[in-house]
Amino acid sequence: MKSKILNYLKVIVCHPATHYNLITIGILITIGALHNHAHYEMTKDADSYVRQWCRSSAENKKICISYGGNMDY
Repeated sequence: MKSKILNYLKVIVCHPATHYNLITIGILITIGALHNHAHYEMTKDADSYVRQWCRSSAENKKICISYGGNMDY
């Protein structure tokens, strides 16, 4: 009985679909961790980066206004 369970687990662990799922989940976890780390390390919030970019040139200001951003540019 124990041998059948071990063989069944071996088949599951060695199956390519299991490897694909583990790699996919691993990539998603890595992306999420890097994303959260970037937010924790930011000295300014994301909106301030966008506002700074919009204010940097007249062309950027036009682009921001065309997307509906008419705040304080």
